[in-house]
Formats: sequence, C-alpha cells, structure tokens
Amino acid sequence: VHIPTKPCPALQVVDILADSLTIAETPAALKIARLFLASDLLHNSTAPVRNASRYRVRLQAVLPDIFESLHETYR
Repeated sequence: VHIPTKPCPALQVVDILADSLTIAETPAALKIARLFLASDLLHNSTAPVRNASRYRVRLQAVLPDIFESLHETYR
C-alpha cells in the first residue's frame, strides 16, 4: 500500500465540497450553487492535465452521499 507523503489537493477540494453539500443546515440555494461547482469539476476532470482525473474519481465516490443529502434537503 502506497501512502502519499503530500496531501492530494484534488482529494482535499472534493472532500471540502462534499462536506459542505452534506451539512443539513446549509441553505438549499447554496447547495445548488455548490452542485454547479461539482459539475464544473467533473467537466474539467477530462482535461489533458496531469492528475485532473483525480477529481472525477473522488467525486464519483462521494456523489451518492451528496445526492442523498440533497434529497433530504428537499423532503
């Protein structure tokens, strides 16, 4: 198992975004704005830039939790 010595910025950004989208107290309008940010990250993760795909991989892992939280917001 390889444990990186430097934190991965992509993972940090996505984790912060996911946390902010799953806080129950966050207003719905703010969650929608942040969802647009997640969409932009997904779109740009296909760019031919080194490690850009890490955003997509991490977002795929947290999207179910994000959408479950959004569902709870609109109940």
